Amino acid sequence: MLFRSGGTGLSSVIAQTGNVLVQPANQESLVPHAGIFERRKARWLILSLAASLYLVCCFALALTRGPWYDEGFLANPSYAWITTGHPGVSILDDSGPFLPFHQRMSMRGIREHIYAEMPLYVVFLAGWFKVVGFGLVRTRMFTILCGLVALLSWYSVVRKLTMDAGVALVTFSLIAIDYGYVLRSSEARMDALSAAFGFGALAVFLSLRERNFARAVLLSHTCVAASAFTHPNGGVLAFAGLALLTLYYDRPRIRPSHFAIMLSPYLVAAACWGIYIAQDVPAFEAQFHLNSIQGGRLETFRSPWNTLKREILERYLGSLGGLGDWSGFKKLKVVIPLSYWAGLAGMLCIGELRRRKGYLALLLLTVTYFFVLAFTDGRKSQCYVVHIIPLYASLLAASIVWLWRKGTMYRPVVAAGVVLLCVIHLGGIFYQARADSYHKSYLPAIRFLKENTRTDQTIIGPGVLGFGLQYPPNLTDDFRLGYLSGQSPDWIVVNDWYEGWFRRLKKVEPDAYQFVRTRLDNEFVPVYQEAGILVYRRR
Repeated sequence: MLFRSGGTGLSSVIAQTGNVLVQPANQESLVPHAGIFERRKARWLILSLAASLYLVCCFALALTRGPWYDEGFLANPSYAWITTGHPGVSILDDSGPFLPFHQRMSMRGIREHIYAEMPLYVVFLAGWFKVVGFGLVRTRMFTILCGLVALLSWYSVVRKLTMDAGVALVTFSLIAIDYGYVLRSSEARMDALSAAFGFGALAVFLSLRERNFARAVLLSHTCVAASAFTHPNGGVLAFAGLALLTLYYDRPRIRPSHFAIMLSPYLVAAACWGIYIAQDVPAFEAQFHLNSIQGGRLETFRSPWNTLKREILERYLGSLGGLGDWSGFKKLKVVIPLSYWAGLAGMLCIGELRRRKGYLALLLLTVTYFFVLAFTDGRKSQCYVVHIIPLYASLLAASIVWLWRKGTMYRPVVAAGVVLLCVIHLGGIFYQARADSYHKSYLPAIRFLKENTRTDQTIIGPGVLGFGLQYPPNLTDDFRLGYLSGQSPDWIVVNDWYEGWFRRLKKVEPDAYQFVRTRLDNEFVPVYQEAGILVYRRR
């Protein structure tokens, strides 16, 4: 049995992924094309190889990509917590919004308490820093491990629903080299941790529902609550997926007591968060308000058709397919979203799969996640693809395995398609790693600053400098360059993200933009310029 009677948590789901799964009620078995996949040692070997390839791909990016804005912003509170006792963005200028915004609002308190993000990532990452130390690669290592846990959890879900080791292993392998999944799982953000809890919730529910339904409800919704208090988008998706599976398999078993069991983890989590919010209520109100309205995050229902259009064009064809940057071999990136939709089309067209209850559950989960993500994320951020790529991969894997088993006439086409897809995914990862912006751009700038600045001199620059400089007290992240704070720095560092903020300032805060241009042109002189990073010194 995959889930023994003693295993009651996410750890048992992950630790025993190689064993045979308990079949859900009313779940038909696939025609026995078992072969090598039903041999336990072979399954573990394939899983180990795919997991190793995932780790190689992730570390190839973690060791070579320069840090971007979110990474510096999100790692700061955990580092500040263990060094100063205050879980806030200690280097951030708090005199205005932390993004260019047409409305003036103070962010007082954000340097001591971060409320713009949910708290669990800060807590887990601080514990990680206590164990392994601080640094960019070390921070990314935590995300990589979270991505692996999410991968293993989704393997368990697919294996449980399809009762087919081949489909589960192909799914796992496709995700392990997926360009979008690897990219997002190798950066210092909370999305992989949220996905690990979210997919873990589905895996725990499917493993326990037949033996102890009440326990399955409690533990699975505990995981959903953890996902939500890591990032709301992940929690909403996980809740929708868990609700669908519960109604799909166990609607007759639901009793009023189960609603009380379901609500208890959310109430406990909300109470703990409330205690934290009570430490600085005005700061919470300001940060939460800005985070909820910036970028049109909550305006998706005003124009549903436009929302769906943007979802396809921006998240899939844009972020994953490279729309707008189709030059040379980059044109092949469009194969990535097309492969997701090919898996969806295959599931819709192959009646033999669609009529099986577990496969239909996978299809319904994918459709549900698509619409929930489309209407809960008005920004269409590429960061959230870790929550939905595994679902598309499972539909594609089911179609691939079905075609392969139909006979030799399909196999050359299937093999060619899989090889092409793998080459595109691995080619994208290799292209990013080969650019090596971490060693060619970021580290030289850090060395220059360490060699030429003093601790009594103030520096204004992007928060990502904190990884190399250890978030020093004399560093301030302020893309308005002192316009609101009145700070007069000795050094200013500008990277591509600051240049992007300047362009946005020109549109939404023209007075601040004019100040920035005047300050850089008249008060400072560039003394370092290398690979997209400029360092200015006061005249």
